[in-house]
Amino acid sequence: MKLPVWFRILSAYLMYLFVLAGPWLFMAPDLRADEQLAGPEESNEIWEPLFHSDFESEEMKSPEKPGWSTYTDVNPVTFPWGVTDEGFESKSSIYLKQSDDPSDGCISYWLSRLGLREKKYKSCWLHTGPGTITYPPSAYFNYYGMMKTFQKPWMSEFRVGFLLKESTGEPGVLYVDDVELALWEPAREKDGQEEVFISDLEKVRIAEPETYMWSIFSKKGSDNLTWGISDGSHGGRNCIFLQQKKLQGKGLFLKLQGSGSEEERMGWLFTGTGELTEPPSRSGDTRWRIETTEAVKGRLTAKMRGQGNVGLYVWWYDQEMNASPQYLGDYFLPENYKELEKEFALPGGPVQGRLSVYAKGAGTAVLYLWWYDKQGEGHDLKLGRYSLSESYREITSEFLLPKEAEEFRVVFTMAESGQSPSTLYVDDLNVALSVADRNMGSERVWYPLMASGPESGMSGKQGSLKWSTYSEGRSELTQEAHEGEHALYLGQPDSRDYWLYSGPGEITKAPGAYFDNRWKLKKTGSTVYRISASLKGEGAADLYVWWYDASGKSFNMYLGRYFLPASYKTMIKEFSFPEDAREYRIGFLLKGNDKGGLSNLYVRDVQIEYSVVSTRKS
Repeated sequence: MKLPVWFRILSAYLMYLFVLAGPWLFMAPDLRADEQLAGPEESNEIWEPLFHSDFESEEMKSPEKPGWSTYTDVNPVTFPWGVTDEGFESKSSIYLKQSDDPSDGCISYWLSRLGLREKKYKSCWLHTGPGTITYPPSAYFNYYGMMKTFQKPWMSEFRVGFLLKESTGEPGVLYVDDVELALWEPAREKDGQEEVFISDLEKVRIAEPETYMWSIFSKKGSDNLTWGISDGSHGGRNCIFLQQKKLQGKGLFLKLQGSGSEEERMGWLFTGTGELTEPPSRSGDTRWRIETTEAVKGRLTAKMRGQGNVGLYVWWYDQEMNASPQYLGDYFLPENYKELEKEFALPGGPVQGRLSVYAKGAGTAVLYLWWYDKQGEGHDLKLGRYSLSESYREITSEFLLPKEAEEFRVVFTMAESGQSPSTLYVDDLNVALSVADRNMGSERVWYPLMASGPESGMSGKQGSLKWSTYSEGRSELTQEAHEGEHALYLGQPDSRDYWLYSGPGEITKAPGAYFDNRWKLKKTGSTVYRISASLKGEGAADLYVWWYDASGKSFNMYLGRYFLPASYKTMIKEFSFPEDAREYRIGFLLKGNDKGGLSNLYVRDVQIEYSVVSTRKS
C-alpha cells in the first residue's frame, strides 16, 4: 500500500497544498502565487470618493456611452464588451470577453480556427474614460478623471484599468460592477514647508565632535585634518569653522599639506557622519532621511467575476499628459461575484526644498546638495559658487530633488587659493523640504486675462482676430487659415508642421516686438493660469504656450495633445509660467505626419484666466 505524499508551498499570503495518492506523476509547470479576491476589512478611516461607477444610470446603460473603453496594442482587434444585466444581484455591470489573437501568425491562427491547435487570446484592457489608455481622458475632452483635492504635478489625472491577461484554450471573460476609487489622508497640522534640519551649533559639546552634525574630508587623508568649533558665530556663541592652514586660538581647522592636483588639495565640509560617498544612515545617522511624502492612500473596490486572470491598475497622468501606470496586483476571477478591496500608496514625486545658511570668510566656497537613492548611490547637485566676505551674509537656494532621493547632505568645498589660505565660517543652516499643499482648484477665484470669441470681435476680419499661422519659417500661409463663422480655422495642406497661434508676427518673436502689448504678463511666480477653448476638427492638435523673457528670447511649454472631435467640445488646461516670463502666446500645432492623415482644426471662445495661489499657512 502506497501512502499519500503531501506537498506544501508557502508564500507571504497564500498556502498551496497538493496531495499525491498512488503511483502518479505530479508536475506544476506554471504555478503562480497570484492573489485571490478578498472582501473588504473593517476600518474607521474616512475615505473621500474620487470615482464611482455602478452602471445603473440610463447614461451608463447606453451601449454608445458607458463611460468605459477597451484597448489593445494589436489592431484591429474587436472585443465583445459593453453593459449587461448580469451584474451583482441582477443589476447592471460591464463586461469584456477576449477575441482571437491575429498577431499569433497566419498559420497558427488558422490552425486554431480549424481546431488543430489551441486558440490564443490576446491581452486586452477595460478602462475608464474615452479614447486610448496611453493618453489621459482630457485629451478626449473628458474631465471626470481630473484630480482635485489631491492633485500633484505628477498626478493630475487618472484612469482605472483592468488588464485581462492573454490566455490559451478558453477566452478570458471579465464582469465588473460597483467600481470605486477613494483616497484617504491623515490630518495634518500645517501645509507648506516642513523644516527638516536646523543647525545653529549652540548645543554642541566642543570636546565631542560627534555632536557637531558635521564632518570633513580630504583625499590627502584625515591625518592632515584638524577641526573643532569657533566662537565667531552669527548672533550666537558657536559656528562651524574651516581653514586650509592652522590658525591660533579657537576654530575648526583644516590643514592641507603637500602638493597635488586641485581635487587632491580640496577640503570638504559636510553634514552628517560617515563617508561623503555613502548616505549618513550607513553610519547610524538617520537625521538626514527625506520623509516629506504625504501618507495619502488610495483604495480601489470592485465586484468581479469571470474566467481567467486580470491585472488591476490605476493609470496616472502628469500635467504634460505623460502616462504612468501603477500596478496593484493580479487576481484569479471567480465564478460568482466577489468583492475586491485593494489599498495602496499614491505615487510620490519630486521634492522641493529651500536652503539658507550664513557664511563668511576669505576666498571662494562652492555649495552642493548631495542626495542618495535607495541603493545608497550618491549624486551631487551644485547650488552655487560664492565669494566670501569678512562679515556674515545669508546664502539662500531653492532646489528640486528627484523622487528617488532618500537621504541628503549639505556640502561645502574649498580649494587652496594662491598664497593666502581660504577660510570659511558657517552658521545657522536651515534646510526645508516641501510638503505640497492640497490643490484648491475648486476654491480658486479666476480672473479674466484674455478672451477671443464672437463677443470680442471674432467675426470674420482677419485683422481683428490677432492670431497668426506659421510653418517652417513662413507666416501668414493662407487666407483660409482664418475662415469660418466666429471661429479660427487651420487646415493642414501637406505633411509639414503647421501652427495657429495668438498675436501678430513670427512665433519666435514676442508679440510686443510687433506693438501688441496685450500678451504681456503682470502675474508670475505663485500665479496659476487656465486656458479654455472650444475645439473641433479632424486628427489631433498639440497645445503649447510660448513665452519670452526680458530680452525677448523665446521658449515653449508643451501642455498636451487633444484628439479633435467632430463637434465642438471644451478644452480646459491649467499651467504656470516661469518667473522669467514677460510675454506669451498660445499655440496649436498640427503635427506633420509622413504616413498621411492630415489634420484640421477649428478654435473658438478662447479664454485665458489667472488665479493667485495663497501662501497662507493653516
